[in-house]
Amino acid sequence: MSTRITLAVVAVPALALIAGCASMDGLAPHSSTRDASALAAQQSLRDAHVADAAWPARDWWKALNDAQLDALIDEAVHGSPTLNIAAARARKWIVIAARWHRSSARDLAGRR
Repeated sequence: MSTRITLAVVAVPALALIAGCASMDGLAPHSSTRDASALAAQQSLRDAHVADAAWPARDWWKALNDAQLDALIDEAVHGSPTLNIAAARARKWIVIAARWHRSSARDLAGRR
């Protein structure tokens, strides 16, 4: 028997034995739910001062004067869906997944 196999044969049962002896005392969850209003960004960030200049302009890349970058971003923006279109596509696939799930559940239950 090779050394690796011997080590595995000895180590795995030993680790299982040690894990079985582990104490579970004090492992109960200590979390609690918090009111959503306590987590609002308006409250968390009320003392943060951010200058308007800190946010990039909508066309920040144009300041680099790079025609190739301009062309790449124009191509990407032109071919990308709007958020409304993306949301509509997501809703469509959610409906399709729900239908598939219902039909699969019927198949598993033996009903058609």
